[in-house]
Amino acid sequence: MHSLFIIVIGKILAILFGLYYFKSLSIAFRLILFQVVLALICESFARYLLIRHSFHYNNLWIFNWYLLCEMWLAGLAGKSLISNKIIKRIIPYLLIALTVLWAVNIYVEGMVNFANWCFIGSSIILVAIYIVVLFETALFKSQNIFSQPAFWLSLSIVLFFGCDLPYFGLRNYLISHNLNSLELKLYIINSVLNFIRYPLIAISFIFCGQNASKNAPLKLHSNVSK
Repeated sequence: MHSLFIIVIGKILAILFGLYYFKSLSIAFRLILFQVVLALICESFARYLLIRHSFHYNNLWIFNWYLLCEMWLAGLAGKSLISNKIIKRIIPYLLIALTVLWAVNIYVEGMVNFANWCFIGSSIILVAIYIVVLFETALFKSQNIFSQPAFWLSLSIVLFFGCDLPYFGLRNYLISHNLNSLELKLYIINSVLNFIRYPLIAISFIFCGQNASKNAPLKLHSNVSK
């Protein structure tokens, strides 16, 4: 319960900073803000249903729908941050392929089971996209890397999906071999990564606002000169 509270607080902080600096956010960061809002709504609704049914309710169907939304929002945000035209063209096709995988996963396993294979596929694709973002927008610029919003956003995505991948890769195996107790113990990996992910997103929103305020006088001076 305490870990859930900390994770929810992380999401709320990210949303508050995102709303505060909303005017300074590019389309990519606004998509991420919407994803965080959606994550909080789904998390809260899933918890509400669980409590309402005395913890005897399968709420995984909520997270399956959220998974589909998350991969599109994060994928399109990454596409918006990438300048390479070839990669930008490929990303929508990859997202469509992941949607087909999601549909097949749901058809085979049912909505009451988490779409693990889709999550694994989307994790690989999102990590690859945001590594490209990291190299294009953060690593090879004269600006301090730690003041670049794209760095913090990319770090949050790569850490979360990259490190969560082994757990979800093992999850089906553990459940199918009746190792549920071990699976529940390993779930703490997901909780820790969630705890790290959303504060990093909040930091990216803060730097969006700070960088915009620093650039505003420069733009004003340029307009006056003209």
